Amino acid sequence: MTGATPPDNSAWLYITEPNPPGTVEATPPPNAPGGEYSANANGSCSAVNPADGNKQLQVTVRFNLVLITPVVAQATANHIVMSAAAVFRTEY
Repeated sequence: MTGATPPDNSAWLYITEPNPPGTVEATPPPNAPGGEYSANANGSCSAVNPADGNKQLQVTVRFNLVLITPVVAQATANHIVMSAAAVFRTEY
């Protein structure tokens, strides 16, 4: 995951292992949906390790809300970045 801000009024969705680390992992625990292919670590991304069976995955969404109301926009530095995460179990 990244701390970067999504484009205005857009969201980024991440599917990761629960509580993902801030560093790149070459051999992570399951961190992707079961339909994904395995992949090696590349750049700032950890290796892809598809989940099987009944494993936990974390779904995180980051949304950059840009308000058009001038008074509220001034009070929020012209945007609000909302982030929410939930942990689910796979059912493969």
